[in-house]
Amino acid sequence: MTAPAIPTDIAPARLAREALVAFASPALQPGERPAAIARAVRAAAGDSIDLAAAYGALHGLAGVLDGLRTADDLQAAIGHRAEDARETGARLLELHGGASAPWPVLRVDMDAAGAGMRGVPRLLLRPQKAFGTIRIDALTTLCNVPPDVWEHTVGEDAVMELEFAAWRARATANGQDIAIDKEALTRRIAWLCRVSQQTVRLLGG
Repeated sequence: MTAPAIPTDIAPARLAREALVAFASPALQPGERPAAIARAVRAAAGDSIDLAAAYGALHGLAGVLDGLRTADDLQAAIGHRAEDARETGARLLELHGGASAPWPVLRVDMDAAGAGMRGVPRLLLRPQKAFGTIRIDALTTLCNVPPDVWEHTVGEDAVMELEFAAWRARATANGQDIAIDKEALTRRIAWLCRVSQQTVRLLGG
């Protein structure tokens, strides 16, 4: 069987980035994550390198994505790291494709009437990293956020910040503030806290 070629019309850095964040796509059900990761890794690395080795190698490149100018650059960088990255890659595949228990974040809600709030509060998703909190909006704050969550990065962006950007886009459709499901958002952040923290530990952060 002929190995699939790496797309030449998509920047290698973008392909690598998509492989690194594929597990966190909000469109995926938990059982769909392993296949989504595999598709994205194959698009970035081709089929000639073991999946676990390629995934581990891509994580080793997470901080230097902008230096990958061509498909050959990406292939060479992955190939150079693949053998040493296989064991870590296998653990990352298990972590990102599995069902991790959510981190025990604490949600604190203010009473809307008592706060004089009318209408839909604007989604903020504003972290206060030194205090381990995330301000969801004017009424809701999540506490007990582990500090190393922000060290799980792709390029210059924390994976959690990429998650926030997706939720903000959803909450301001058509230029209007739209009420979001805070229960779903809290569950999502708690899960990503757990996965990001464990990812950082696996990578030796």
